[in-house]
Amino acid sequence: PLVLFVALNGITDCNKGWDLLEAALHAAVTRVPALECVIVGAEMLASFRQPRFPIHWFGRVYDERLLPVIYGAADVVAVPSRRENLPQAATEAQACGRPVVAFATSGLNDVVLDGVTGHLVRPYLSEELGGAISSLLTDRAKASAFSLAATQRARELWSPPAVMPAILRIYDQVLRRHAGGPS
Repeated sequence: PLVLFVALNGITDCNKGWDLLEAALHAAVTRVPALECVIVGAEMLASFRQPRFPIHWFGRVYDERLLPVIYGAADVVAVPSRRENLPQAATEAQACGRPVVAFATSGLNDVVLDGVTGHLVRPYLSEELGGAISSLLTDRAKASAFSLAATQRARELWSPPAVMPAILRIYDQVLRRHAGGPS
């Protein structure tokens, strides 16, 4: 069972919540002993203390073809951020059909549908985050349903066919306004 954490400078940027996720994974590993973590966007620091679960470090991924493969290999994507506007890790995870576990805060409330595309737990309670992670790792039927819903939600909200008409409408309104036509 793989839990993915994607964040540029994620283990050193307090806002990204690595400290909260690490505590959550310590809670989850008691229920899912084979749990492993994959970290993308950060390099392992010399001062990093290895937790009692394996971590696979990918560092920064520049190959746009590799990132979906990494997302696809994960069973759940954790986004333990303290604050986010529109967290790309959560939208990308759903586009790759992966359920997201996060805190119910800021933009994560808009990106993740609790109980449909993932779990949102009370902010900053690592034990609850760990419970949500282990729930998805042990309940394959729920995880599969969340994966299907996540893919559908990504298509409906963030795919080019969903986004382009809205962008074209905005451009058209701006052009009309500047050309003196009706807006």
